[in-house]
Amino acid sequence: MEIGIDIQKIDAFKDFEENKKFYEKVFSEREIEYCMKREGYKSCFCGKFCVKEAVIKALNKKVSFSNIEVLNSESGKPYVEIDSCRRNDFNVSLSHSGDVCVGVAIKV
Repeated sequence: MEIGIDIQKIDAFKDFEENKKFYEKVFSEREIEYCMKREGYKSCFCGKFCVKEAVIKALNKKVSFSNIEVLNSESGKPYVEIDSCRRNDFNVSLSHSGDVCVGVAIKV
């Protein structure tokens, strides 16, 4: 079993339109569509970013952010796809509180 964790300040995520290239480099179209529907879209992106960082740490190898997708089931529970394949060997969670987000990934 491997574990990864990451914490980030939400204000590190600037306005989407001013930083569109960054968002399109780090996040998939599905992630962007999901987060942009949220009133607090910056915290949504921040949470997904934290999970991506946590996944990379749990994998203990280089993986591009763009190859990792943090998606949500109908119930809202996050899950991970790497290279467009759902990874059932990962349990992930994220949380927002105040001005920070945290993401955790456990590779079982």
